[in-house]
Amino acid sequence: MPDSGTILPPSFALYMADMTSVRLQRLLENAGRMDPEKPEQAAQAVHQMRVWARRTRAALDIVMSQFSVPELARLSTVLKECADALGTVRDIDVMCEKLRSVSAGLTEAERCGIEAIVARLSATREAHLPHLMISVERLKSEETTQLLDVWRTSLTPPNAMEGLTKQE
Repeated sequence: MPDSGTILPPSFALYMADMTSVRLQRLLENAGRMDPEKPEQAAQAVHQMRVWARRTRAALDIVMSQFSVPELARLSTVLKECADALGTVRDIDVMCEKLRSVSAGLTEAERCGIEAIVARLSATREAHLPHLMISVERLKSEETTQLLDVWRTSLTPPNAMEGLTKQE
């Protein structure tokens, strides 16, 4: 059994760098599917973006707990802002979807009340979209790309073994 000072292979670090990048890319691909003209498609894109934001954050948390890469703290902050904005928009989407499904069995007067609530929620959603899009643009930025590239480049020899001691 290896002792606690055993060096992890660089392939693990490279795998984590690639996995984090792929997850971030999936989040951004779904951002491209947010078409205001197609609300159901936009709602599904928000849902998928939120899923990939959680997965990216989980990968980044692993990376930050195992490797000394202080620059990734900035990416973590931007990713958290994006995840928070996605959570707000997604929660509203879920509420609206539920209210619409419930309204089918109601009287016309009750449906009017539900429609008013949905309209207010939709306006709130629209008000939150600019914040969401700003955080998505920050994730798409050259700075984010450079952070991931610098980290990945730092994992190639001769620096590949630095900071890769096994945690027990």
